[in-house]
Amino acid sequence: MVHVVARSADLPEGSSLRCTIGAREIAVFRRGGQLYAIDAACPHRQGPLDEGEIEDDFVVVCPWHGRRFDLRDGSSPSGHGRVNCYKVRIEDENIVIEL
Repeated sequence: MVHVVARSADLPEGSSLRCTIGAREIAVFRRGGQLYAIDAACPHRQGPLDEGEIEDDFVVVCPWHGRRFDLRDGSSPSGHGRVNCYKVRIEDENIVIEL
């Protein structure tokens, strides 16, 4: 099922946003002209990944305890588990996530 979460113009390059689809909180990022969507909460202590800094172009750092997750596949370069990734794209000027 496809869910519209924002207008494309609402997410400029280098920014992020948080959206809710059912019980899921999802963080959407625009980096290098691409969109990435992952769980919004860090699995460690539920820190807000959508508020994290980006390093190495594709790694978000949890602002609470520094856990790191790759936006492309949800893996943790520092070995702290993983977060779910979601299919995200632009459709008719809308950002849509497929669950």
